[in-house]
Amino acid sequence: MPLSIDRTRYLCTSKPGDWSNVLNTSLGFLRDSWSEQTGGKHTTKWIGVSQVLEVCISLVLTPSLGSQRICNLIKCARMVAVSLELHALKYPEPKYHNRLHFCDALTGICVLLLIEKERTSALDEYWVALLLLVVVSHDYMHPGGQNSKAMEIEIQTLNELKNIWSVHPIDTRSQEYVTYIIQKSDPRYVRDNHKLVATTPFAWSVFWATVLLNEADILASCTTKYGAHLGEQLLCEWQLNRVRGTLLRGAKEIRRNFLKSAMFSSPASQILQIHIDISVQLQVSKSSHNF
Repeated sequence: MPLSIDRTRYLCTSKPGDWSNVLNTSLGFLRDSWSEQTGGKHTTKWIGVSQVLEVCISLVLTPSLGSQRICNLIKCARMVAVSLELHALKYPEPKYHNRLHFCDALTGICVLLLIEKERTSALDEYWVALLLLVVVSHDYMHPGGQNSKAMEIEIQTLNELKNIWSVHPIDTRSQEYVTYIIQKSDPRYVRDNHKLVATTPFAWSVFWATVLLNEADILASCTTKYGAHLGEQLLCEWQLNRVRGTLLRGAKEIRRNFLKSAMFSSPASQILQIHIDISVQLQVSKSSHNF
């Protein structure tokens, strides 16, 4: 059995408003738990995707889980989490698109949802459940590397998810939403996703849900404390898959370009002030480059 999650270190919301600290402390806890998952060796220190998902569920959904539609979404999300852990017992994981990334993204979406709850005093439980499913599924069975054509890996992910849906079916409309959001997680569409909501106040819709996934997907990578290492892991993954030549030689410039292109549009991300982290890193990068 994996160890229990230390709630004093993971998504501890005892100090309302200190969201940046909540995020960074939580990401640090995940890394301490993950630290022994190296060289294909699995230890009892890793708390697991399922436990991270359960904490998120407990924080952003009511215990009853509401309608059958919502229950089905959560059952499906739970099965995806279990499947991720079982798959990792048999096969090597990509350097970046691994279980730690799924937990980073779950942490990111939970923080954004908690901020939104604090901001408006309410969450739409259907969209919250759908987002938890999307986030735990968005890179399901990711092979590593990058797309050679539009939505290539995202379509592979959706084909794999159909196996989950055959056991834990979700309603047709939800399948359509999940399909749209995951397809639009292809980095080439992210800017357009943000443009679609640029003049629209935040509302629970497939377009804003897509943006929230995009934000949660890169939130850890934009932090001052953990972002640079995640960038290195992604470059190592690309190198391993021979997507681009000797990428590591241009790592600093790639990191800088990523930060410059990172987009955050949701009110929750503005309250989190992740843009300040990004600005500080860009300033340091610019000073170092000039030097």
